[in-house]
Amino acid sequence: MTSLWAAAPTLRLETRNLRLEGSGEYRDLGPAGRDLSGFASASYFVRLPGPLLLEAGGGGAVRGAAGLATASSWDVGGRLHLRAAVAGGWLGLRGGRDRFGGLRSWEAGLWRDMGAVSFQIQGRQTTSGDITGPPIAARDSLSRPDSGSQSRVRLTTELGGWLTWNQGPLQLRGGAGWRLSNLEPVRSGALADGTASLVRSSTSWWIAEGTYWLTERLGLTGAVGRQSPNPSLLVTATNFMRLSVRVGLDRHPSERKIPPHPDAGLTLRRMGERVQLEFEAPLARGVEVMGDLTDWQPVAMKHEGGNRWRIQLAATPGIHYLNVRYDGGAWQTPPSLRVVQDEFGKETGLLLVQ
Repeated sequence: MTSLWAAAPTLRLETRNLRLEGSGEYRDLGPAGRDLSGFASASYFVRLPGPLLLEAGGGGAVRGAAGLATASSWDVGGRLHLRAAVAGGWLGLRGGRDRFGGLRSWEAGLWRDMGAVSFQIQGRQTTSGDITGPPIAARDSLSRPDSGSQSRVRLTTELGGWLTWNQGPLQLRGGAGWRLSNLEPVRSGALADGTASLVRSSTSWWIAEGTYWLTERLGLTGAVGRQSPNPSLLVTATNFMRLSVRVGLDRHPSERKIPPHPDAGLTLRRMGERVQLEFEAPLARGVEVMGDLTDWQPVAMKHEGGNRWRIQLAATPGIHYLNVRYDGGAWQTPPSLRVVQDEFGKETGLLLVQ
Protein backbone atom coordinates (compact mmCIF):
# COMPACT_ATOMS: atom_id res chain seq x y z
CA MET A 1 0.00 0.00 0.00
CA THR A 2 1.24 3.49 -0.88
CA SER A 3 0.65 6.17 1.73
CA LEU A 4 -0.40 9.69 0.80
CA TRP A 5 1.38 11.04 3.87
CA ALA A 6 2.84 9.68 7.05
CA ALA A 7 4.14 10.78 10.47
CA ALA A 8 6.56 8.66 12.52
CA PRO A 9 7.73 10.19 15.83
CA THR A 10 10.45 8.43 17.85
CA LEU A 11 11.58 9.13 21.41
CA ARG A 12 14.68 7.68 23.05
CA LEU A 13 15.90 8.31 26.60
CA GLU A 14 19.22 6.84 27.70
CA THR A 15 21.19 6.99 30.94
CA ARG A 16 24.04 4.85 32.22
CA ASN A 17 21.66 2.23 33.62
CA LEU A 18 18.37 2.74 31.79
CA ARG A 19 17.27 2.88 28.18
CA LEU A 20 13.70 3.74 27.12
CA GLU A 21 12.55 3.86 23.51
CA GLY A 22 9.20 4.40 21.86
CA SER A 23 8.12 4.99 18.28
CA GLY A 24 4.91 5.23 16.32
CA GLU A 25 3.79 5.58 12.73
CA TYR A 26 0.59 6.94 11.25
CA ARG A 27 -0.06 6.54 7.53
CA ASP A 28 -2.95 8.01 5.59
CA LEU A 29 -3.72 5.59 2.75
CA GLY A 30 -6.39 7.73 1.12
CA PRO A 31 -9.43 5.70 0.02
CA ALA A 32 -7.84 2.54 1.51
CA GLY A 33 -8.09 3.95 5.03
CA ARG A 34 -5.44 4.44 7.69
CA ASP A 35 -2.59 2.47 9.20
CA LEU A 36 -1.41 2.98 12.80
CA SER A 37 1.44 1.16 14.56
CA GLY A 38 3.52 1.63 17.69
CA PHE A 39 6.51 0.11 19.48
CA ALA A 40 7.97 0.56 22.97
CA SER A 41 10.87 -1.06 24.84
CA ALA A 42 12.77 -0.67 28.09
CA SER A 43 16.14 -2.04 29.27
CA TYR A 44 17.91 -1.86 32.61
CA PHE A 45 21.67 -2.49 32.86
CA VAL A 46 23.54 -3.97 35.81
CA ARG A 47 27.33 -3.98 35.82
CA LEU A 48 28.90 -7.24 36.90
CA PRO A 49 32.51 -7.85 37.95
CA GLY A 50 35.07 -7.55 35.18
CA PRO A 51 33.98 -6.90 31.60
CA LEU A 52 30.43 -8.30 32.03
CA LEU A 53 27.20 -6.34 31.77
CA LEU A 54 23.69 -7.72 32.40
CA GLU A 55 20.72 -6.27 30.52
CA ALA A 56 17.10 -7.04 31.44
CA GLY A 57 14.04 -5.66 29.71
CA GLY A 58 11.14 -6.15 27.37
CA GLY A 59 9.12 -4.58 24.61
CA GLY A 60 5.85 -4.65 22.75
CA ALA A 61 4.36 -3.66 19.41
CA VAL A 62 0.83 -3.19 18.06
CA ARG A 63 -0.58 -2.45 14.61
CA GLY A 64 -4.02 -1.74 13.23
CA ALA A 65 -4.52 -1.27 9.49
CA ALA A 66 -7.37 -0.72 7.10
CA GLY A 67 -9.38 -3.89 6.65
CA LEU A 68 -7.14 -5.87 9.04
CA ALA A 69 -7.62 -6.98 12.63
CA THR A 70 -5.32 -5.48 15.24
CA ALA A 71 -2.11 -7.48 15.65
CA SER A 72 0.27 -7.27 18.61
CA SER A 73 3.33 -8.92 20.11
CA TRP A 74 5.39 -8.62 23.30
CA ASP A 75 8.47 -10.22 24.82
CA VAL A 76 10.73 -10.04 27.89
CA GLY A 77 14.21 -11.39 28.50
CA GLY A 78 17.82 -10.53 29.04
CA ARG A 79 21.27 -10.26 27.52
CA LEU A 80 24.73 -10.91 28.89
CA HIS A 81 27.26 -8.50 27.36
CA LEU A 82 30.99 -9.05 27.20
CA ARG A 83 32.57 -5.66 26.60
CA ALA A 84 36.12 -4.54 26.02
CA ALA A 85 37.70 -1.29 24.87
CA VAL A 86 37.08 -1.64 21.14
CA ALA A 87 35.12 -4.88 20.77
CA GLY A 88 32.47 -6.96 22.47
CA GLY A 89 29.53 -9.27 22.08
CA TRP A 90 26.37 -10.54 23.72
CA LEU A 91 24.10 -13.56 24.16
CA GLY A 92 20.39 -13.21 24.88
CA LEU A 93 17.19 -15.15 25.58
CA ARG A 94 13.64 -13.82 25.25
CA GLY A 95 10.10 -15.12 25.60
CA GLY A 96 6.66 -13.69 24.91
CA ARG A 97 3.66 -13.96 22.64
CA ASP A 98 2.53 -12.88 19.18
CA ARG A 99 -0.48 -13.67 17.01
CA PHE A 100 0.88 -17.18 16.35
CA GLY A 101 0.98 -17.99 20.07
CA GLY A 102 3.80 -18.24 22.57
CA LEU A 103 7.26 -17.36 21.29
CA ARG A 104 10.82 -17.89 22.48
CA SER A 105 14.07 -16.79 20.93
CA TRP A 106 17.81 -16.69 21.41
CA GLU A 107 20.24 -14.22 19.89
CA ALA A 108 23.92 -13.45 19.64
CA GLY A 109 25.95 -10.54 18.35
CA LEU A 110 29.46 -9.15 17.93
CA TRP A 111 30.68 -5.56 17.49
CA ARG A 112 33.98 -3.81 16.92
CA ASP A 113 34.99 -0.17 17.01
CA MET A 114 37.75 0.92 14.62
CA GLY A 115 37.80 4.64 15.32
CA ALA A 116 35.52 6.48 12.91
CA VAL A 117 34.17 3.15 11.59
CA SER A 118 32.36 0.47 13.58
CA PHE A 119 30.50 -2.66 12.57
CA GLN A 120 28.09 -5.11 14.16
CA ILE A 121 26.74 -8.52 13.19
CA GLN A 122 23.89 -10.30 14.91
CA GLY A 123 21.75 -13.39 14.55
CA ARG A 124 18.47 -14.54 16.07
CA GLN A 125 16.30 -17.64 15.95
CA THR A 126 12.66 -17.43 17.05
CA THR A 127 10.13 -20.22 17.53
CA SER A 128 6.43 -19.47 17.88
CA GLY A 129 3.32 -21.62 17.63
CA ASP A 130 -0.29 -22.11 18.55
CA ILE A 131 -2.85 -24.93 18.57
CA THR A 132 -5.65 -24.39 16.10
CA GLY A 133 -7.91 -26.21 13.71
CA PRO A 134 -9.99 -29.42 13.91
CA PRO A 135 -8.65 -32.82 14.97
CA ILE A 136 -6.47 -34.45 12.34
CA ALA A 137 -8.32 -37.19 10.48
CA ALA A 138 -7.14 -40.81 10.52
CA ARG A 139 -5.24 -42.02 7.48
CA ASP A 140 -7.46 -45.09 6.96
CA SER A 141 -10.82 -46.47 8.10
CA LEU A 142 -9.22 -48.95 10.52
CA SER A 143 -7.35 -46.28 12.46
CA ARG A 144 -8.93 -44.30 15.24
CA PRO A 145 -9.28 -40.56 14.60
CA ASP A 146 -6.58 -38.45 16.21
CA SER A 147 -8.21 -36.43 18.94
CA GLY A 148 -5.28 -33.98 19.08
CA SER A 149 -5.62 -30.57 17.49
CA GLN A 150 -3.41 -29.48 14.65
CA SER A 151 -0.77 -26.92 15.61
CA ARG A 152 1.41 -24.54 13.65
CA VAL A 153 5.07 -24.07 14.53
CA ARG A 154 6.91 -21.12 12.97
CA LEU A 155 10.72 -21.13 13.04
CA THR A 156 12.39 -17.90 11.94
CA THR A 157 16.14 -17.48 11.50
CA GLU A 158 17.58 -13.98 11.01
CA LEU A 159 21.11 -12.80 10.24
CA GLY A 160 22.15 -9.19 9.69
CA GLY A 161 24.92 -6.66 9.95
CA TRP A 162 25.50 -2.90 10.34
CA LEU A 163 28.36 -0.61 9.32
CA THR A 164 28.57 2.90 10.81
CA TRP A 165 30.88 5.80 9.93
CA ASN A 166 31.11 8.94 12.08
CA GLN A 167 33.07 12.00 11.08
CA GLY A 168 32.28 15.32 12.75
CA PRO A 169 28.62 16.25 12.28
CA LEU A 170 28.05 13.58 9.62
CA GLN A 171 26.97 10.01 10.41
CA LEU A 172 26.45 7.35 7.75
CA ARG A 173 24.96 3.95 8.48
CA GLY A 174 24.18 0.95 6.31
CA GLY A 175 22.69 -2.43 7.11
CA ALA A 176 21.47 -5.58 5.40
CA GLY A 177 20.02 -8.87 6.52
CA TRP A 178 18.30 -12.09 5.58
CA ARG A 179 15.36 -13.96 7.12
CA LEU A 180 14.26 -17.56 6.60
CA SER A 181 10.86 -18.67 7.95
CA ASN A 182 9.47 -22.20 8.17
CA LEU A 183 5.79 -22.80 8.92
CA GLU A 184 5.30 -26.47 9.80
CA PRO A 185 1.89 -27.95 10.79
CA VAL A 186 2.33 -30.67 13.41
CA ARG A 187 0.23 -32.66 15.84
CA SER A 188 0.34 -31.99 19.54
CA GLY A 189 3.63 -33.56 20.54
CA ALA A 190 4.28 -35.35 17.22
CA LEU A 191 4.66 -34.66 13.51
CA ALA A 192 1.45 -34.86 11.49
CA ASP A 193 2.56 -37.92 9.52
CA GLY A 194 1.15 -37.79 6.04
CA THR A 195 -0.78 -34.59 6.59
CA ALA A 196 1.94 -32.03 7.32
CA SER A 197 3.42 -29.76 4.70
CA LEU A 198 6.35 -27.41 5.13
CA VAL A 199 5.91 -23.81 4.00
CA ARG A 200 9.24 -22.03 3.62
CA SER A 201 9.89 -18.40 2.74
CA SER A 202 13.08 -16.37 2.44
CA THR A 203 13.27 -12.57 2.46
CA SER A 204 15.92 -9.89 2.75
CA TRP A 205 16.13 -6.30 3.93
CA TRP A 206 18.56 -3.41 3.56
CA ILE A 207 18.86 0.24 4.55
CA ALA A 208 21.18 3.16 3.79
CA GLU A 209 20.88 6.12 6.16
CA GLY A 210 22.67 9.40 6.71
CA THR A 211 22.35 12.05 9.42
CA TYR A 212 23.85 15.54 9.34
CA TRP A 213 23.77 17.59 12.55
CA LEU A 214 22.94 21.19 11.66
CA THR A 215 23.37 22.35 15.26
CA GLU A 216 24.26 20.79 18.59
CA ARG A 217 20.76 19.29 18.96
CA LEU A 218 19.16 19.41 15.49
CA GLY A 219 19.90 16.98 12.66
CA LEU A 220 18.47 15.96 9.30
CA THR A 221 18.19 12.25 8.44
CA GLY A 222 17.52 10.65 5.07
CA ALA A 223 17.09 6.93 4.44
CA VAL A 224 16.21 4.50 1.66
CA GLY A 225 15.79 0.75 1.85
CA ARG A 226 13.60 -2.30 1.83
CA GLN A 227 11.64 -3.45 4.87
CA SER A 228 11.41 -7.15 5.63
CA PRO A 229 7.91 -8.58 6.21
CA ASN A 230 6.73 -9.13 9.77
CA PRO A 231 3.93 -11.74 9.84
CA SER A 232 3.38 -11.18 13.56
CA LEU A 233 2.19 -7.64 12.86
CA LEU A 234 0.66 -8.30 9.42
CA VAL A 235 3.40 -6.23 7.74
CA THR A 236 4.37 -7.07 4.17
CA ALA A 237 7.73 -6.38 2.49
CA THR A 238 7.94 -2.87 1.10
CA ASN A 239 10.43 -0.36 -0.29
CA PHE A 240 10.69 2.99 1.47
CA MET A 241 12.30 6.40 1.31
CA ARG A 242 12.04 8.90 4.15
CA LEU A 243 13.33 12.28 5.29
CA SER A 244 13.12 13.16 8.97
CA VAL A 245 14.29 15.66 11.57
CA ARG A 246 16.18 14.53 14.68
CA VAL A 247 16.05 16.60 17.85
CA GLY A 248 18.47 15.60 20.62
CA LEU A 249 18.06 16.47 24.28
CA ASP A 250 21.82 16.01 24.65
CA ARG A 251 24.36 17.69 22.44
CA HIS A 252 25.86 15.73 19.58
CA PRO A 253 29.40 14.70 20.66
CA SER A 254 31.11 16.42 17.73
CA GLU A 255 29.38 19.72 18.52
CA ARG A 256 29.90 19.94 22.29
CA LYS A 257 31.57 23.19 23.22
CA ILE A 258 34.23 22.28 25.80
CA PRO A 259 36.10 25.29 27.17
CA PRO A 260 39.83 25.10 26.51
CA HIS A 261 41.82 23.94 29.50
CA PRO A 262 45.55 23.41 29.98
CA ASP A 263 46.65 19.83 29.34
CA ALA A 264 46.00 18.06 32.63
CA GLY A 265 48.39 15.13 32.80
CA LEU A 266 47.13 11.95 34.47
CA THR A 267 49.30 9.76 36.68
CA LEU A 268 48.11 6.28 37.72
CA ARG A 269 49.63 4.32 40.59
CA ARG A 270 48.63 0.81 41.67
CA MET A 271 48.13 0.46 45.46
CA GLY A 272 47.05 -3.09 46.29
CA GLU A 273 43.36 -3.44 45.39
CA ARG A 274 43.07 0.28 44.71
CA VAL A 275 44.48 2.74 42.23
CA GLN A 276 45.53 6.32 42.83
CA LEU A 277 44.74 8.85 40.13
CA GLU A 278 46.47 12.20 40.11
CA PHE A 279 45.79 15.11 37.77
CA GLU A 280 47.84 18.20 37.09
CA ALA A 281 45.22 20.90 36.53
CA PRO A 282 46.83 24.34 36.97
CA LEU A 283 43.74 26.56 36.58
CA ALA A 284 41.03 24.32 38.03
CA ARG A 285 39.08 25.21 41.16
CA GLY A 286 37.46 21.76 41.26
CA VAL A 287 38.02 18.43 39.48
CA GLU A 288 35.60 15.48 39.28
CA VAL A 289 35.92 12.04 37.70
CA MET A 290 33.24 9.61 36.58
CA GLY A 291 33.50 6.10 35.15
CA ASP A 292 32.86 2.44 35.82
CA LEU A 293 35.20 2.72 38.85
CA THR A 294 32.72 5.20 40.39
CA ASP A 295 29.58 3.35 39.17
CA TRP A 296 29.22 6.26 36.72
CA GLN A 297 28.58 8.72 39.52
CA PRO A 298 30.55 12.01 39.77
CA VAL A 299 33.21 11.89 42.50
CA ALA A 300 35.23 14.93 43.54
CA MET A 301 39.01 14.70 43.62
CA LYS A 302 40.97 16.02 46.59
CA HIS A 303 43.13 19.09 46.14
CA GLU A 304 46.64 18.24 47.28
CA GLY A 305 48.02 21.75 46.94
CA GLY A 306 49.49 23.52 43.96
CA ASN A 307 48.20 22.04 40.72
CA ARG A 308 47.68 18.48 41.99
CA TRP A 309 44.34 16.71 42.38
CA ARG A 310 44.21 13.16 43.72
CA ILE A 311 41.75 10.33 44.35
CA GLN A 312 41.95 6.65 45.28
CA LEU A 313 39.43 4.14 43.87
CA ALA A 314 38.92 0.39 44.15
CA ALA A 315 39.91 -1.22 40.85
CA THR A 316 40.46 -4.69 39.46
CA PRO A 317 43.14 -5.28 36.79
CA GLY A 318 41.85 -4.78 33.27
CA ILE A 319 40.18 -2.20 31.07
CA HIS A 320 38.17 0.63 32.62
CA TYR A 321 36.50 3.84 31.44
CA LEU A 322 37.04 7.34 32.83
CA ASN A 323 35.79 10.88 32.16
CA VAL A 324 36.76 14.12 33.86
CA ARG A 325 35.32 17.62 34.23
CA TYR A 326 36.72 20.85 35.59
CA ASP A 327 34.78 23.43 37.61
CA GLY A 328 31.41 21.79 36.90
CA GLY A 329 31.83 22.09 33.12
CA ALA A 330 31.21 19.53 30.39
CA TRP A 331 32.44 15.96 30.80
CA GLN A 332 35.41 15.12 28.58
CA THR A 333 38.02 12.44 28.17
CA PRO A 334 41.32 12.99 29.99
CA PRO A 335 43.84 14.28 27.42
CA SER A 336 46.34 11.51 28.20
CA LEU A 337 43.83 8.66 27.59
CA ARG A 338 42.69 7.07 24.35
CA VAL A 339 39.19 8.12 23.28
CA VAL A 340 36.80 5.19 22.69
CA GLN A 341 33.05 4.55 22.81
CA ASP A 342 31.56 2.74 25.78
CA GLU A 343 28.79 0.12 25.51
CA PHE A 344 26.20 2.90 25.20
CA GLY A 345 27.95 4.64 22.31
CA LYS A 346 29.23 7.53 24.45
CA GLU A 347 32.77 8.92 24.16
CA THR A 348 34.98 8.09 27.12
CA GLY A 349 38.64 7.59 28.04
CA LEU A 350 40.22 4.14 28.08
CA LEU A 351 42.06 3.41 31.35
CA LEU A 352 44.23 0.28 31.62
CA VAL A 353 44.90 -1.01 35.14
CA GLN A 354 47.66 -3.64 35.33
